[in-house]
Amino acid sequence: MSLIKKTMSRPRILGTLALCGLFLSGCSVTPQALDVDTLNQQRTQDLARMFGQVEPIQHPLTLAEVVARSLRFNLDHRVKVVEEAQALDLSSLDKFELLPKLAASSAYSGRSNDSASNSRSMLTGQQSLEVSTSQEREHVTSDLDLTWNILDFGVSYFNARQNADRRLIAHERERKVIQNLMQESRSAYWRALAAQELQPRVHAAISRAESALKDAKKVEDSELRSPLESLRFRKSLLENLRQLESLAQEMATSKVDLSAMMTLPPGTTFVLEAPKGPLQVPEWSIPLERMEESALISQPDMREMAYQGRIVVDESRKSLLKLFPGITLSTSRKRDNNAYTMNKDWYETGVKVTWNLLGLLSAPDQLAYNKTNEEVIEIKRLAMRMALLAQVHVAWHQFDQAKVQLSRSNELFEVEKQIVRHTSNRTEHDAQSVLEQIASETSAILAEMRLYNALALSHNALGRMMATTGQDPDIGSIGEGKLEDLTGRVENWLGKQFPQMVTRSKPIPSAAAPATSVPVPATKALIPAATASDNPATTTTALATGQTGTVRSNTYTRSGPSKHHRKLRIISSGKTINVLAVSSDGYWSRIGDSEWVATELITTSTPPASTILGVGDRVTVATKTILRGGPGMQHARIRTPSPGENFVVMEISPDSQWLRVGDGEWIFSSLARRIP
Repeated sequence: MSLIKKTMSRPRILGTLALCGLFLSGCSVTPQALDVDTLNQQRTQDLARMFGQVEPIQHPLTLAEVVARSLRFNLDHRVKVVEEAQALDLSSLDKFELLPKLAASSAYSGRSNDSASNSRSMLTGQQSLEVSTSQEREHVTSDLDLTWNILDFGVSYFNARQNADRRLIAHERERKVIQNLMQESRSAYWRALAAQELQPRVHAAISRAESALKDAKKVEDSELRSPLESLRFRKSLLENLRQLESLAQEMATSKVDLSAMMTLPPGTTFVLEAPKGPLQVPEWSIPLERMEESALISQPDMREMAYQGRIVVDESRKSLLKLFPGITLSTSRKRDNNAYTMNKDWYETGVKVTWNLLGLLSAPDQLAYNKTNEEVIEIKRLAMRMALLAQVHVAWHQFDQAKVQLSRSNELFEVEKQIVRHTSNRTEHDAQSVLEQIASETSAILAEMRLYNALALSHNALGRMMATTGQDPDIGSIGEGKLEDLTGRVENWLGKQFPQMVTRSKPIPSAAAPATSVPVPATKALIPAATASDNPATTTTALATGQTGTVRSNTYTRSGPSKHHRKLRIISSGKTINVLAVSSDGYWSRIGDSEWVATELITTSTPPASTILGVGDRVTVATKTILRGGPGMQHARIRTPSPGENFVVMEISPDSQWLRVGDGEWIFSSLARRIP
């Protein structure tokens, strides 16, 4: 007996010691602050992971490569990619929750004495059997159990459906990040390009203004001018200097923002390659009704809300399922090495039904909660639809206004360039003060900056239109191929939107400009996309009544000859039309009963006979019109001639649409009539 006790005490002592050790180790845990070495090591590892995968910049960056780098390396996008992968892994794990549970177990049992028992007769109350035992002091049991709870299967099924919808939500969130990156990277590119082009001139202008300010202070100290005149002179210089310094401060962070978007270390030096050709904001061909439809179907937030609705419905069904009884089916393979057991190996099967009857009391409240929860998600969906419809209309108007602002900024920039040119010429003949020249240069720089900002705003508005309507860029998988492959796909996609936008290796200098004038930037030919012919075999000529033409791009017809009139319908590109009448200013052509189209969108193969003029012909203006500074409506307005004023044709534009009738004065040819 003592031997048995000695044998049994050893495992009990070991088990007791193990429990005491675990208890003491749990009590001894204390918080430990991270030391500087650990934080430095973590910082080094994080920086390596942040910038280690980013390919170095070895050449000037085009717009396409800026967009490609933002999509490939931006950390916000990488977070969404990992989240989508995480949702995919979770969805893959859910299928295992639908399977039955197969559990293997083994147990050791020992005691210090025998498990003995006797029996007593219920009739006589006397002991009926001798004291006996049917179990060894030590024995081992093992089980292999296969169980399947039908209620748990139903709950796991709805969990799997919900996680599948969460995976789709993760994909929609990635789509939203991509759309936002496409919008923000293009806008950031133009702001950074403006800083790159203008910073040297801004710094030069600041240096010149500071030098003039010092000279003005000397003049004031020498009392060569009256105090009031000197103070006004210094005030004007300081105001120009403040504007230039504010502009320099604004441009200082533009490349930093672009670097962060491309996940480049702050302070990385890179050069942006400016596009050449007419920098355009393409016409948006999708009508407002289709934009609304696309937004309500394809916009990522709207789709996420739809998936959230399905998750809520599945949650309601899952909660109701838990009110039903649970049925557990089981089968087991068991073994017991007890020497007294006759059958040491055997199989067991069983069916078990459990039902929480008190849980039925919560059924009415659960149904009411589920109904309210579904109503909440439905109201949220309706509110989002209303918000999206409003966003569509806001984006539509913002895009139109951005194009107007771009046109105005370009026109103002052209005027400022001419002012600088004139003030520069007058300064060379000592006819203009240094103050006026500095002021005009400052105004020209600010006008050019506004031009770049208007261009960035236009691209941002276009990107917002695409994001609001759920339009995904057609560039394939972002992670597929090398960076050069992704850049090529982005360039092809941009080429479809901007058919005349290409890149160049070096900026094109302005032609024969004075040394002090503002250089002509790459944006000097800003025109709407619809004004450039898609078919080089045809030309846009001035129209006359009865002439036939084709529409060069999708556009609206309007109820009157201006953009302020109501939109009627869309005419597809390539449609043949007959010109029934031309507005007095020549900008609009009537093609139907109260249907007008912008004349610049109509292409003809030959000009009408009434407009065939030659250099030296004398013409007159029959209606009110505007003389412009060049052959195109994108040029600045010069003046309004009087009806009946006569001119001599000095030059004809290559497309025969414009006539030069004075020094820097051009007129739309359809508004000029030959004098016999």
